[in-house]
Amino acid sequence: DDLMKAKHIGIICLLIAVFTLDRLTRQKKKKVDLLYLQPAEINVFSESLDNAADIQQPTLHVAPARNWLNDPNGLHYDGSKYRAYYQHNPGSPQWGDMSWGQASSTDLLYWQRETTILTSPRPSYETAGAWSGNAVIGGLLAYSCTRWSNSKGIDSSLCLASTDGIRSKKNPVLQTPAQATGGWRDPAPFQEGNSTFLAFGASLGPRRGAVLLTSFPQVKHIVQPLFTVPRIRGAPDMIECPDVAWLDENVVVLKLSIMANRSQRHDLFILGLLERNTENSPVFTPLNKSRNLPRCGGIRPDWEVAVGALRLDCGDLYASQSFKLMPNQQLIYMGWIKDQDTNELYNGALSFPRHLFFQDDRLFYSFLPNLSKLRTDERLASLHRSTTADESLLVISELPSSRRLEIAIYDFRFRRQGTPSHFVLDLPGRRIEATLNFDVNAAVISVYDACEMRVVFTNDNDQNLTIRILIDGSLVEWDIGDGLSACSHRSYRTLINKNSTPAARLSSSSSSLRNIKMCAWRLSA
Repeated sequence: DDLMKAKHIGIICLLIAVFTLDRLTRQKKKKVDLLYLQPAEINVFSESLDNAADIQQPTLHVAPARNWLNDPNGLHYDGSKYRAYYQHNPGSPQWGDMSWGQASSTDLLYWQRETTILTSPRPSYETAGAWSGNAVIGGLLAYSCTRWSNSKGIDSSLCLASTDGIRSKKNPVLQTPAQATGGWRDPAPFQEGNSTFLAFGASLGPRRGAVLLTSFPQVKHIVQPLFTVPRIRGAPDMIECPDVAWLDENVVVLKLSIMANRSQRHDLFILGLLERNTENSPVFTPLNKSRNLPRCGGIRPDWEVAVGALRLDCGDLYASQSFKLMPNQQLIYMGWIKDQDTNELYNGALSFPRHLFFQDDRLFYSFLPNLSKLRTDERLASLHRSTTADESLLVISELPSSRRLEIAIYDFRFRRQGTPSHFVLDLPGRRIEATLNFDVNAAVISVYDACEMRVVFTNDNDQNLTIRILIDGSLVEWDIGDGLSACSHRSYRTLINKNSTPAARLSSSSSSLRNIKMCAWRLSA
């Protein structure tokens, strides 16, 4: 009996092994086939996708026609066009096989897809993909070339390539520094005087996120850290996607990307000065000034308060990067907005460009003015008196029939003694809701299941603010007060109200809606 049982177990184990080997072989063959597709085969797709998800796919934002997108890379102006690269998996809507997709524009409004670069087949130092990076002076791209390592899992180095994706023969030009015990990646260039540096996101250990520096183009070693997170409550282990840019001739903007977990990630902006230490290396010193007023709801960790860090976007925006080599020295940023649902076609898009500037002792992060060129088919709201309550309604009963819309509420008055107002936007199969309220000394705009935006008032008067909502497929971007707060998030179709008439409604006390204008436009592609 024991012998027969052993034979049966052996046969079962053999069948399992054969089945597993066959499945692995099929998967490996499929993976290899995807790796060696040529860029032209990957990128040529119809703009009109014959799928139910098509109506949710953004068409005004930078994104590939198919498959995965994450961090913006190498944003720069090349003398005639704006270039936007991004992390891209050419063969799947899931993360993997990291290459660089790209798009170009003459006006930061209309974008043309270009050929994907840094694709397979890959050299031995890049077997895990071409991860995030940036544009540097001299027509080069700096990026994190990664390889699989038995001891580290992923081993990251600094690599260089031309803007058309030809890898440098000197790669890798810098290996992981000893002090980056938890990893390093995402090089970003900046200039101080006549010197050029590359900044890297890094981990020096638990709760020791840091930004490390090396000189460029003489890349020899890592110098002193540019910035190290204080080791207090809420301090992150790792800094991702740093960005260093000059706000004016004295003040620097340091942007850090922090990922607590896969569902909690955000960008932080810190204003500060660049000073030299005893080794003549740049060190970033935060400026904790009154202009650093909180813009988002929720508890801020101690270390963020300590260094005056700000979230400029209260939603899902991540890995923001500034355009380099700008002719007018404007600070223009784009970031990554992930899809929260899963589909078999695409995942991810870059945000509309935002302009960061300082004015009237406030920091603004606003849409570019040329976005208004997309507006067509204007619809105006009419004022109605509610029959069931002491309130009035602004209603646009027939929105333009489009998946691309803009709604603007001009000069909405936030009153200290007022009651909350409610905004509802009904679209086929989905609803976007927000509450507009006054809390202590701030206007608070709470978007249901997405974010809470705040605008702190600096005087005792009632404040009028303009609210703009731009909708492109499932992607929604808010702007409050022409750059005083923002939120980027997703809104998806469901089976609820799928046949509802598109309409926008703003309800409030009758007095607070007087002289308020609400408009809607279809946005042309």
